[in-house]
Amino acid sequence: MQSKPIRRSEKIKSRADRYSVSFPIALGSSAGTVKDISTTGIYFEIDQSQSVGSNIDFVIDLNTPGGPIQVQCHGTVVRIDEKPGRIGIAATISESVFKS
Repeated sequence: MQSKPIRRSEKIKSRADRYSVSFPIALGSSAGTVKDISTTGIYFEIDQSQSVGSNIDFVIDLNTPGGPIQVQCHGTVVRIDEKPGRIGIAATISESVFKS
């Protein structure tokens, strides 16, 4: 993926560069769209409500030159953005496993 970071924090050096993307995400039986991602976090829009602090498991579907890959992840919700018809969720990524 050849994209430039959309945001970088100079104040918090541990924060990873985030990349603007658009690909599918599944959280339980709900489907949504990833809007940006980094090595430690993700922001996506979905229609399923969550609570800040809750642990979530989600699956990201990626189409790669070598074929489709699913990334199964575990994380924690850190922010909720209410939007018309959708809910924006920012979450950490604490675990990820690639499945082909």
